Amino acid sequence: MRQALVVLMLLFAAGAHADTLLTIKTRLEKTPPPEPPRESPGEGTSQLWVGDHRLREDTPKYSASVIRRFDRKKLYLINHESRTWSETDLPFGPPSGGKKRPPLTEEMTVTVTGEVRQIGRWNARKVIVVSRGLLGETTSVKWMSTEVGVDEGTLNQWQAGAIVLPPGSIAPEVLEAQRRLDAIPGYPVLTESRIAGGPDETEYRWHIELVSAEAKEPPADLYEPPAGYTRVSAAQSLDGAFKSNLP
Repeated sequence: MRQALVVLMLLFAAGAHADTLLTIKTRLEKTPPPEPPRESPGEGTSQLWVGDHRLREDTPKYSASVIRRFDRKKLYLINHESRTWSETDLPFGPPSGGKKRPPLTEEMTVTVTGEVRQIGRWNARKVIVVSRGLLGETTSVKWMSTEVGVDEGTLNQWQAGAIVLPPGSIAPEVLEAQRRLDAIPGYPVLTESRIAGGPDETEYRWHIELVSAEAKEPPADLYEPPAGYTRVSAAQSLDGAFKSNLP
């Protein structure tokens, strides 16, 4: 009887620590539209694994993966096309001694509305985020759901603890608005964003939708650099990623 209880406890513990696999579809539209065939279609599907203080994002369109290990304070950037990977300490920030630049975002407002609707199989609440800065005005409508079952603590750590910004780069009002946004419970099952009024008067529209969310055990070594890949510097890894995805 005692042995049976031990086995049941182990099985429960394994199930309770299952990670969440999110499948996300992204579509980018541009006005005026791009001139084919100079640019590839702005559509793609990515997968995001969310575990205990660890994340892995796979983007097949760009043959790239990003692993964030908050338990180690490390970020791994993987280029599958060149079979290389690099390592960076977390949190990371811009190099010291660089030229100070104006902030990308100068104003931000976050409005949590009372509107609720079903997106896919999730009930979600509408949140409107408006920001203004060097890129013009950005309006994002986020539908936040608490029914996805993802580890929000790890996601908040990703957003708040992964990057160190230089002092004075964000206005206190913008920082407070970002904190309010991060504190909203749930995961965005649908985000529709629009950027207009930039230097070239081009309008960009993003449509990011959660397709599925399932709790499952991750494959072995999912959160490790792939065996057989060559380690390179972070600069080499980024350079290779950009070059391999030029149109």
